[in-house]
Amino acid sequence: PNDTMALGGVKVLNQKGLMVGKDILVAGFYNTSAIRQHFLPISSIGYNVQVILEKLLEHAFDNNPCDEEISTIEYIRE
Repeated sequence: PNDTMALGGVKVLNQKGLMVGKDILVAGFYNTSAIRQHFLPISSIGYNVQVILEKLLEHAFDNNPCDEEISTIEYIRE
């Protein structure tokens, strides 16, 4: 799930009596500021936006699909 969905999941888990970081671990995708600044330890997967933009510009007008992999970054918060 993306970070927004992870935050929604945290709310539901808390309502069910589970403590994130103790009873269960939660992770999202995009590493948004909401996740980075959250008081609970929510991990996320991020990516280098600069690399994505460079690939987009490189392939924007060549009519060929870009099949290159773009690495992600794990942000593990405990």
